[in-house]
Amino acid sequence: MNLSGTWKFSLFLIVVVVCATALALARQDQSQSDKQKKEAARRQVYENRGPIVDYDSSNITMSSATQHEKNIRETRSKRHNKQAPQQLGRFPTGMEGYDIHTHDHISLPALPIKQCDLIVIGRVIDAHAFLSEDKTGVYSEFAIQIDEVLKDKTPQKIKMASSITVERLGGVVRFQNNREFPFRILDHGMLQVDEQYILFLNQNTEGEDYQILTGYQLKEAQIVPLDISDQFDTYLGMDEAEFLNTVRQAVTRQSLRQ
Repeated sequence: MNLSGTWKFSLFLIVVVVCATALALARQDQSQSDKQKKEAARRQVYENRGPIVDYDSSNITMSSATQHEKNIRETRSKRHNKQAPQQLGRFPTGMEGYDIHTHDHISLPALPIKQCDLIVIGRVIDAHAFLSEDKTGVYSEFAIQIDEVLKDKTPQKIKMASSITVERLGGVVRFQNNREFPFRILDHGMLQVDEQYILFLNQNTEGEDYQILTGYQLKEAQIVPLDISDQFDTYLGMDEAEFLNTVRQAVTRQSLRQ
C-alpha cells in the first residue's frame, strides 16, 4: 500500500471512529432522555395523591340527598370496606400514609381493550374522596365530561357531551389536627381536575359508576401513563394523534374478532 493509500485508509478509520462515537453518544443521550421522561411520569403519579376527605365527615354531605342517592353512596362505600387492617384513624400519628400493594397491572396489557367495558376520551370536571363504610379505606370519584366514546359495551350506551362518574381506590384523609394521610394503591395514579384522559373502564352496575382499569393523560399533545408499569411506558411521550390512532385501530381489530 502506497503512502496515498495509507493516508486514505487512516482517514477512513478516523471517520468510522468519529461516526461510531457520535452514534453511541446520540443513543446515550436518547436513553438518558427516555429515563428522564419515565422519572418525570413516575413523580407525577406519586405527587398527585388525589382528592381529600375529612375523617370525621359523613359520606352523605347533602341534606337534600334523595333516598336513591343515599343508597348509591352506601353501596359504593361498602364496596371498599376491609382495605386496611384497622380504621385509618387508629394508625400511629407518625405514619405518613398507607399503601396497598397489588400485582393486578402485571398481567394487564398496555391497551386493555378486551378487558374493559368502556373506553372514553374525556375531561375531569370534578373530584371528591370518600371513606369506606368501615373507615378502613378511601376511594375517589371523578366526574368525566365525555369528548369521544371509542368502545361501549354497556347497556345504557354513553352519549357524547354527557358525564359519567369513574372511581378508583385511593385518596387523602384529613384528620382534625389537619394532618393529611394519603391512602393509595402503589403505582396507581389519580386523575386531575381540568385534565383530559383516555380511560379504560369497567362498569359497576350496582353503584352506577365505572372502575378505572388504567388510562393515559393527553398532556400537551403527548401521552403520559396514569399508572406505573413497564408495559405502559410503551406509549410514554408518544404524539397524541399517533397514540389515539393506535388505540382506534386496536379497538377495530378487537371488534372484528368478536
